[in-house]
Amino acid sequence: MANAKFHNRIGCCITTSGPGAGHLLSGLVDADQDRVPLICITGLKNASSIRHADFQDIDQGSIFRMAGLGLSESVNHVGQLLPLTLRALNIATTQNRCVHIAVPIDIQLEEIEIPTALNMVKGVQPACQVREYVSAAKIESLASSLIKESMAGTKVVIFCGWRAYPFGEEIEKIAAFLDVPIVTSFDAKGTVNEDHSRSFGVAGMYGFVGGGKSMSVLENCELIVSICLVDIRKAVADKSSMQIRRLLQIDTSLQKGDTLTYLAERQFESVNLKVDLQNVLTAMQVKKDTMELVWKKEERKVFRKCFSVMPTEKNPAKEGSCHPGVFFEIMSDELKKDAVLCADIGDNALWFSNGVKAARGIRTITSQHMGIMGFALNAALGVAVSTGGKNQVLAVAGDGGFQMSLNELATLKDHNCQNVLIVIIVNGTLGRVNNELWGPGVRADGCYIGSPDYVKIFEAYGYPGGENLRTSDREEIRDVICNSWEIAAKQGVSLIVIHQDPEIFPTMSKMDKAIGHEVWEQYTRRIVAKQHASTFHNASAFGGNLPTINFSSEAMAKLETLQTQVDAMSEVKTSSYTYIGEDFLSMHPAKIFQEKMTDIFPGMPEILATDKEKHDFDKAFWTNLMTGCYAGELSEIFDRGSSNGHPLRLQVLAMPRNKNLALHAHPNIELTIGVQGTVYERQLTDFRYPSNKLARNFPKGSFPTDESITSLMDKFKHCVVIEDQGDRSEFLERVYVSKGRCSLNAVGSVHQSYTGTKQGGVLFVLWSGCHANICVPRNVRHQRGIERLKHDI
Repeated sequence: MANAKFHNRIGCCITTSGPGAGHLLSGLVDADQDRVPLICITGLKNASSIRHADFQDIDQGSIFRMAGLGLSESVNHVGQLLPLTLRALNIATTQNRCVHIAVPIDIQLEEIEIPTALNMVKGVQPACQVREYVSAAKIESLASSLIKESMAGTKVVIFCGWRAYPFGEEIEKIAAFLDVPIVTSFDAKGTVNEDHSRSFGVAGMYGFVGGGKSMSVLENCELIVSICLVDIRKAVADKSSMQIRRLLQIDTSLQKGDTLTYLAERQFESVNLKVDLQNVLTAMQVKKDTMELVWKKEERKVFRKCFSVMPTEKNPAKEGSCHPGVFFEIMSDELKKDAVLCADIGDNALWFSNGVKAARGIRTITSQHMGIMGFALNAALGVAVSTGGKNQVLAVAGDGGFQMSLNELATLKDHNCQNVLIVIIVNGTLGRVNNELWGPGVRADGCYIGSPDYVKIFEAYGYPGGENLRTSDREEIRDVICNSWEIAAKQGVSLIVIHQDPEIFPTMSKMDKAIGHEVWEQYTRRIVAKQHASTFHNASAFGGNLPTINFSSEAMAKLETLQTQVDAMSEVKTSSYTYIGEDFLSMHPAKIFQEKMTDIFPGMPEILATDKEKHDFDKAFWTNLMTGCYAGELSEIFDRGSSNGHPLRLQVLAMPRNKNLALHAHPNIELTIGVQGTVYERQLTDFRYPSNKLARNFPKGSFPTDESITSLMDKFKHCVVIEDQGDRSEFLERVYVSKGRCSLNAVGSVHQSYTGTKQGGVLFVLWSGCHANICVPRNVRHQRGIERLKHDI
């Protein structure tokens, strides 16, 4: 696969039957999903022994076919061999697919004559590979489309796949001309110069993960211009695979399947794409000069959000460790323009992707879709054999991945591979699994691993001179890198072992990740750091008082205009509601807040008008929720969309002035954000009504009707009784919420909300729509401060 991907031509691999074929499965699926043309030939038992032999007899054809390969067939007769092979080669070369042919031993021993009619003569190509060259009209049309989008101020992103690597210079010029960003898939790293002003790095690894810059431009774009990109789902679709961005496809070969899954407004297919892209650029320049066009750049500002992985003065690198971010930044300077980067899977790949600034012409080989651990060393072997030492080959793996394939050091030696530098990042754990966030209190087990002395292992295989790096000093790192490349040039293979501080993590961004996920990650890391079950269930990771939401002066002015309407109301008004369900963290509270405000106040202008205001509101909302709740409560909220069994919803409430609500206990947590005016409460201090008496067992994923909530409130009203608490509790009056101020009521807390005589209030609430109302004074046997309650409710 590595050889075929590097040269962008068909590759071939041959193996035995049984375990030999079984071990190939992941690699073949990976090649097929990456659209690498590859033919695999495996052995089989004698045709007469198939299905009843007692050794290495498996149905390879069916296994690979079910895994999704472009073709997988077993040859049952010598007469099938050439036709099936020809068919397999045609599929592999015309559709960029991985194919498989299984050949029994007895058929392998047969002699056959190659008939000319099968077009197997050297130089004769299958007819289905012939395509027409692109007409001038199509070039003109594509140029006009791109010009039109630029004139309209459309937010465009050019997204390159690995087969775009020969066209990097043309892509850079088109991006500079249109003033639009470029991102690449991980295996297309090096297609464009990553120091180019329009390059925004890598996206598309581990189900679309990348650096902050690449993710931010993709999330904010309106039109994707894909160039030789195979997997475009996350670029144009939401998490439900529904297309939400427009698409323009440019490719050397548009085949049925991945590339045609989504609706493209325009498709441009060319067998001579380098020349045709040059022609498109020329056509655009002519149009711009002739028509004196000017782009609306001020309307197409790119949201650059850079997440640094480098140590800072506040967070310096730990003594006795080498920071991978520093290492790869320096490594970038020592790579030649035709170097080949072989990446493994895990945190090491994230460090690698974010840290190395690849020049145009550098190639990257990685397990893009399957994420196969141990891939880097195998890929380095394939590339080193095919290049014969002419190119630098850099293989980067973690301590876990390398130990899965270290036996290939012997193969590297057997083939006398040259100019290979292997970098192993040691952190004592399977970092990507261990550092992933699986939920509060949930930790991946079995991730911690030991390491041998890698330098001695390399010496045992005949590769002395390996280096252990335990410093982040730039000059020392540079000296080690330069020396290691010199050793690789002399003895073939060299080694650098990076000993990383296990407490630092690489940048990781996911497409469509809402602010809730970011705050949740911070919260979970703090919970995990405490590592105590009691802390997990009975404390907040953030702790402290709930932060205030700071509305901008423009937003406050808009909200002030509502006060007259609120004060003129005679009854509480409620908006429509949105149940949070299981995807709560992916929601944008700011957007829902605006929708609900418009429900009650039609014609209300957009309160949070800028992206920054929306971002800050969302972040403050999540921080308030996670500050006020215990981790155990949050687990139910995010997993089931409920609290104490009650499904939660988001809603806006407007209370007129001089209004008293019923005294009530909260059957679930309730987060309230003050939007306008002030709301007060009479709270029974130091008291919680038993949560089990307020609990509800509602099916996950379903929501109650308004009628069922009303029925439940009637039930609570007759059975909830507040016993006398003596001197330890008292009904006290206080401000509940005001503009930007937040409050979170715990399950079982008891209070009466009310507004003053001068003004009402507007609230944005996360609640169930249900209160356990309490009859006053009949069911309130506690007397201390009861005179403060209003009885005429």
